[in-house]
Order: sequence, then C-alpha cells, then structure tokens
Amino acid sequence: MAAAEASGAPVYLHPRVPSMLDPYLPHGLLGAIWGYQAEAGLHAMRLILSGTLDRHPGLTVVLGHLGEGVPYWLRRIDNRHAFAVATAGAATPMPRLSLTPSEYVRRNFVLTTSGIDDPDVLGLALRAVGEDRVMFAVDYPYEDPKAALDFLRNTPLTDDQRTAIAHRTAERVFTLTG
Repeated sequence: MAAAEASGAPVYLHPRVPSMLDPYLPHGLLGAIWGYQAEAGLHAMRLILSGTLDRHPGLTVVLGHLGEGVPYWLRRIDNRHAFAVATAGAATPMPRLSLTPSEYVRRNFVLTTSGIDDPDVLGLALRAVGEDRVMFAVDYPYEDPKAALDFLRNTPLTDDQRTAIAHRTAERVFTLTG
C-alpha cells in the first residue's frame, strides 16, 4: 500500500472467489451472482476498518461494480461503527479511526460502473461518493460492451456527470493525458 500511495498509483480491488466456500457452493452463489462482490466488498471494509487508510491517506482504491454494495450500506456502517466505538462490548475490538467509514469511501475509493447498467444504482453511487469518484468501465467479456455504452449514453445524467463518468475521473485517477 505504501508503494502505491507514494507513486500515486491506484490499487484496483477486484472480486475473486470467496475465501469461505461452504456458504456459497450449495446455492450457486460462488461467482459473480453474489460471492465475488461479497468478497470484494468485505475486503474494502477490512481496508477501512483496519486503519489502513489512516496510515495511507493518499491511497486510491478502485472498486468495481459501483462499489460492490458498500455505498448502499454507508449510513448503517457509519451508525454501527459509531455505536461499536462508543459502547463497550458492542463489537469485537477495532482500531480507532480518524474518520467515519463513509468518509474513507468518499476520500479513498473510486467506483467503476462495470457490470451494473442500472440507473437507480448509479444514482445512489453518485449521491454516495460524488461524480468525481465514479468512472465508466465494461466488464468485458462478461458483459455486453454495446449495452454498457448505451447505458452511459442514455441514463439521465447532467453533461458534467456524463463527462466525469465517461473519462474525466479515469484521466485523473490514472494520470492520463489527452
């Protein structure tokens, strides 16, 4: 993490097969239907709650699939984290954090649209992290590139939001020049 932060290189946290297979295998949940994003979302939360982002405040983490479900839960995560910190015995010990969990998501994470062509979920992500923290991606070969492009073109967005998602955020995150 220190090397990525020092060089300004983002870390892409990509889904993988869950580390615990038993809850997933008998129900067909192992892959992209649920297991991949559950594992990636869990890892993102572990980065936040471990204090890693306090130690590496300049680190940028790219999280696909509009945040692997994490943006949906930010209010509850903040609420339960605050309760656990304030109430002895409410949770297992955890490091003290400088920020709320949602503040780390808004400061350190950038989300991609990869595989989520849903205007409601995109709207939630934009409200949760802001247009400068969401960027377009296609989950090729698993998703249809034409459908993803049609989604970007036709989803109700402002011109500034569409520009940010289409290229401006990626140019900043990956230090691309045009």
